Amino acid sequence: MRRAGFNGLRRNIAIAMGMRVKQPGDRMIGDDVELMLADLRDMVDHQGMKFEVSAAAKELLAEQGYDAQFGARPLRRAIQRLVENPLSSELLRGAFVAGDTVHVDVKDGVMTFAK
Repeated sequence: MRRAGFNGLRRNIAIAMGMRVKQPGDRMIGDDVELMLADLRDMVDHQGMKFEVSAAAKELLAEQGYDAQFGARPLRRAIQRLVENPLSSELLRGAFVAGDTVHVDVKDGVMTFAK
């Protein structure tokens, strides 16, 4: 089972057992961010690059990927919108090549990508 699939299973079990709903900044949301970024990190590693995400960027993802009604379910879309799509554009533009380290950070509320 993929990590994201296991994560969803863990979340469903928690809901069924009546555990409290996660809030932004909770360690469990941070764990979800880490799990989903691990999949992206694997894809970037496959391209011959390293991938580092700052604590501020992870916090922004947790905030944008949390919904009071749905918990962390929107996190996958937030990662796609805030990291994957812009990073793909940067890769197509040739901003990063094999051997580079992609540093993801936040500046003025916007994700930034640097070597």
